[in-house]
Amino acid sequence: MDLKKQFENPGVEWRGKPLWSWNGKLEKDELLAQIDVLKDMGMGGFFMHSRTGLATEYLGDEWFELINACADRAEELGLEAWIYDEDRWPSGLAAGLVSKNPEFRQKAILLEIDPVGEGENVVAEFTCDLDGVVCSDVEQAFEPAQSSHGGQTGKSVSRTVLRFSIVEQGKSGFYNGTTYVDTMNRDATEAYLKCTHEKYAEKCGDRLGKSIKGVFTDEPHRGALLDGFCMYMENGDHTVPYTQKLFA
Repeated sequence: MDLKKQFENPGVEWRGKPLWSWNGKLEKDELLAQIDVLKDMGMGGFFMHSRTGLATEYLGDEWFELINACADRAEELGLEAWIYDEDRWPSGLAAGLVSKNPEFRQKAILLEIDPVGEGENVVAEFTCDLDGVVCSDVEQAFEPAQSSHGGQTGKSVSRTVLRFSIVEQGKSGFYNGTTYVDTMNRDATEAYLKCTHEKYAEKCGDRLGKSIKGVFTDEPHRGALLDGFCMYMENGDHTVPYTQKLFA
């Protein structure tokens, strides 16, 4: 087929494939009917995409039965079926299954300026002369092995105190009551692959690479930099991404 004819009537590999939001109680007949509509609209396929509102157990037995049924219907109609490897986004937490383990939750080092109280998980405190974002005459206020003293340094009260602490991302309903994961921790990623990708390999079998063309992964990240931490710290404090695996 020459190029002009391909533009006039492109194959499924060139046609649009929407992110097909699965955002309610999933019913097999309704899903198959919607695939027929996508075919009639001229789409080349679809991405089966769990979204807010899903009432069918994510990664449960029924979930995989429906994934396979939709992939089979797509194959019958000559469409491409693709899976998405997360509930909502970003990929990596398996709808919260991974981040139930506190070691796998996303963390940061928090900088507080002239903090009040003793704080928790404090790494270090310093005193300095602070002019805007420029520090001078910096001195360590205490050793990390010591307990925090609530910002009292023995220096003049005009000196600025900088406190650095390890913090965990705030929990969110968007992450099913837990947090995003520490993507810099290989163990967390291995746990994610085990309960998501390996589960698809077990339940979908030889459909993968055939009637299921592939996997869409969406926006894994390592946390916001010098910002309100991943949208859940809105008090103006500053953070940088941190992992317990950093020094190893």
